[in-house]
Amino acid sequence: ATDYSRDNTVLNRIQERWNMMSNRSKGMAIERLAQLELEKEGYLVQRAPPSYRWNKQTDLFGLFDIIALTSNHYRFIQVKTNCLPTDDQRKKLQSFLNFIKHPHAKEHIYQQLSVEWWCYWKRGKRKNKHGWEKINI
Repeated sequence: ATDYSRDNTVLNRIQERWNMMSNRSKGMAIERLAQLELEKEGYLVQRAPPSYRWNKQTDLFGLFDIIALTSNHYRFIQVKTNCLPTDDQRKKLQSFLNFIKHPHAKEHIYQQLSVEWWCYWKRGKRKNKHGWEKINI
């Protein structure tokens, strides 16, 4: 059994250290928050490995930070901080979705699939919107 009381502890720790964290650390922390939220909902979660100096492109399929699965739902998620998807990013995510929704694929498979953009708002003029904004593509 997973102890979900640690979620608030993780969130509090991130908030306390936010201004001292590097951008890379902030991104990994936000991905961790997304992972905890999905696990709380009963998903099996796989995160993309962190990028390193000589290994810059590590997103899953070059597009996603997280893949979350249950027996009846598959979620492909890009996680960002303080930004909405550009038109180009939306097109890339939509083209992935169109690829999965191949005409010969069984309809029930892609009805259970979602491509999502999760943005964690943490700064700026959007103080009324701090927290997650989740967009289905």
